[in-house]
Amino acid sequence: MATDPSLDHFNWALVKSFVAVLDAGSLMGAARRLGAQQPTLSRHIAELEAQGRYIEAEHDLFFEAFDENALSADDLARFPDYLVCIPPERNDAPENANLMEMLSSGLPVKVLVQTSDLLEEASIGTGRFAFGVRSARLATAAMGLGGMFVLQSPSSNLVALRSQIGRGLACRGPALFSVFAGSPRSASALPPYLSAAAAMQSRAFPAFSYDAAAGGNWAARFSLENNPQPDDDWSVETLAWFDSALQRASERCAFTFGICVRR
Repeated sequence: MATDPSLDHFNWALVKSFVAVLDAGSLMGAARRLGAQQPTLSRHIAELEAQGRYIEAEHDLFFEAFDENALSADDLARFPDYLVCIPPERNDAPENANLMEMLSSGLPVKVLVQTSDLLEEASIGTGRFAFGVRSARLATAAMGLGGMFVLQSPSSNLVALRSQIGRGLACRGPALFSVFAGSPRSASALPPYLSAAAAMQSRAFPAFSYDAAAGGNWAARFSLENNPQPDDDWSVETLAWFDSALQRASERCAFTFGICVRR
């Protein structure tokens, strides 16, 4: 019986891979069954199409059923972690409009958003992180989505939160790090590091973390970290000086939001 000469050089491992994926319903299941790697199976199926051996009537049904909803938790855990850094000058970039959607997707992406303006107007265009969300309030909005790790802190406090930052980077799901980098020299008489410290002291940009995997309630998930005098409305400090008669004077002053943002 005559046979198709082209079959003599055909790699039947490609068909074997496709049938295994079809039977298992996922690349992971087929990889386990065959003792192979998922990228290998993906390449085999791609080669079928490249060689013109992709039969639409047979193969389309499988790929129509295979989409982002077919990924299991184990599938998502195999995705590589990506760190997306958004500096202050890129806060209004058009691509940021999809940030909240990306974080809520469950992909293990880690996002660092730096902001330098505590008084920016509410965002209403497409070039912001979400409709009506200021950069300085991004972490609060992200907590409402749930299912992720969220940390907010001024840059002056990052060293103190290094263990929490490590937990966020190591978590299996998405993580958002919202950092106030301090006001630029043109907007403040203080160096950026000191203006960042003042933002935390005045509650303008408090430090906190939210770990969705830490427990079943907000008490376990949410922490105010090391904010000064967290039980009081404002942190109160003693201001000391020498008066015109060179006599020492002092006064207890509340470090308020108005003091921090005054320009």
